[in-house]
Amino acid sequence: MLVRLRFVGAPLTDDEGALLTAAQVWTRGGVPYRDVWFDGPQGVLVLYRLWTPGSVRWLGVFAAVFLVIAVASVASSIARTLAVRRSDLVPSPDRTAAIAALVTAVVAVSPGWLGFAAAPVLIGLTFAMAALALSIHATAGRLGGWAGIVAGVWCGAAVSLDLAAAGVALMVPLWLALAAVGRRHRRNAVATLRLVGVGALVVVAPLAMHAVRLGVSPWWDAVVVARSHRDDPQQWLLLVPVLAIVAGLVIGRLQRASWRAAAVAVVLVPTAWSFGAQVFRPDSRIATGGTGNGAAHAESVGRWIAANSDPGDRVLALCSGAATYAYAERDPALPYLDAADLRQAAPSPMLVASVLSGDDRPEWVAVFDLPAECGSPTLVGVLADFYVEETVIEGVRLLRAVGS
Repeated sequence: MLVRLRFVGAPLTDDEGALLTAAQVWTRGGVPYRDVWFDGPQGVLVLYRLWTPGSVRWLGVFAAVFLVIAVASVASSIARTLAVRRSDLVPSPDRTAAIAALVTAVVAVSPGWLGFAAAPVLIGLTFAMAALALSIHATAGRLGGWAGIVAGVWCGAAVSLDLAAAGVALMVPLWLALAAVGRRHRRNAVATLRLVGVGALVVVAPLAMHAVRLGVSPWWDAVVVARSHRDDPQQWLLLVPVLAIVAGLVIGRLQRASWRAAAVAVVLVPTAWSFGAQVFRPDSRIATGGTGNGAAHAESVGRWIAANSDPGDRVLALCSGAATYAYAERDPALPYLDAADLRQAAPSPMLVASVLSGDDRPEWVAVFDLPAECGSPTLVGVLADFYVEETVIEGVRLLRAVGS
């Protein structure tokens, strides 16, 4: 957790910036998937509306803490369940939980897959694992019926935040169904399964109705189709609980403490190596998974625009640095917030050039990436004809529309 605190002040990733921007646009009356495009369920925007660019990274810290607790609880319950039949082959629940917690705490923050970010997959995974922990305890009779309702709400939250995390949330009804087949906890498992369904509907039903109001087709294209084609390193986080629990069960069986310490060290070496490459770098050089200069300099550019432009001015960050809009508190001139979104969802590769040369062109353009990255070969000429350089901020050219 102390390592995670190192990244609280680091530049926001492009994904964090895009979600903050989308949340702000929605707060100001914009329509998700139309006025601002993103490839996730709208539940993540509900959560991001509660945070600012300066505080959102703490959301990742809180999620990571609860993820460690949830994984430790699940690991302990699995060890306790397995010990009923083969106690000689299963380590103690406390030892299993401790090792699983340690592995989760370290591996989940790996800079290699941007584990330090307040990513929807991390937050959704936390909700899913917490729901699984509650369901296991409720099935065993250690918690009352309220636990099933809360577990269902948390399952719904996981679904509303990230579809990949929703797959982890499916472990809850699967566990309860398996428990219902057995005799030992059949009654509790069936009752908990019903309550989980009710709790999940509390979250999922309003989101489904909202998707219908927005239009099922745009929602489906963004949340399901586009997301399925995206290469997201953060999705490797979904494997962390499995790795941690298996490590707890296997390493926990070692009799000598020195052997257990050595085995844990071997598991954590790749993450430690990744830390060494990132932790001691200055904030501007920490890898954030984006392209160009966007992630490193979006804050400085955005704050300059906020201080030197009119409130109604529109901005285009070209084609990176989505956090610029959040820091500037200005609406984006295009619904697509980075080059990947343009390639994935824009109706035409000439869209950027046509917007910048139109009568309603944005007042400001921050050139984070080379114009060629935005998919239009004529973009260089358009910028030369319709914009003049206002200033340069940390190597990023800031252009102002001619006559504005």
